[in-house]
Amino acid sequence: HRSTPENESIRPTGLDDLDSPTELELRYQREARDDQEIQLQNDVIFYGSIGRLEHEVLAGVELFRQNRVFRRFRENLPNQPIVANPNVSIPIPADNGFTQRFDSSLDWVGIYLQDQFSMMEDGRLKALVAGRFDYFEQSQEFSNGGAPSTSSRDNNAAPTGRLGLLYDWNESVSP
Repeated sequence: HRSTPENESIRPTGLDDLDSPTELELRYQREARDDQEIQLQNDVIFYGSIGRLEHEVLAGVELFRQNRVFRRFRENLPNQPIVANPNVSIPIPADNGFTQRFDSSLDWVGIYLQDQFSMMEDGRLKALVAGRFDYFEQSQEFSNGGAPSTSSRDNNAAPTGRLGLLYDWNESVSP
C-alpha cells in the first residue's frame, strides 16, 4: 500500500526534498463537440375479430439518427519549472485552429408487426406471431492535422421473428 511507513519515508514531502530540478510538461488543448440525436417511435394497435379468432395486432416503426462532430487543437508548450512561486500565466498559442477532427453518424430504422390471437371459445389458448426488420448505416471520419484523413462506412440489415403459445389454465397459472 502506498501509505506504508516504508513508502512514506522515501516520498518527497515538499519542493526542498526534490533531488533535482523538475519541470512540468504543459499542453494547451481546446475542444468543441456537437452531439445531435433524434428518436421517433410510433405504434398502432388494432383489436378485432376475424371468424372465431380474436386478434390484437401491433405495428410500429422506430427511427434513430445521431450525428457527432468533435474538433480538437493541441500544442505542447514550453516546460515550466516547479518552483515555490510558479508563473501561472500560460501563453495561449496564437494559431490555435482545430487540427484534429472526428465526425460520426448513425442512422437506424426498425419496423415491426405482431399479432396475438386468441383461440377456443373462452380465449384461453393464445398464439403470438411477430416479425421485425432492422437496418442501420454508420459512418466515421478522422483527420489529424495535415495527415490524410481516414474514414469508414458500414451498414447492415437483419430480420428477426418470434413465435409463442400460451394456455390460461386459470387466473394464477399460465404455462
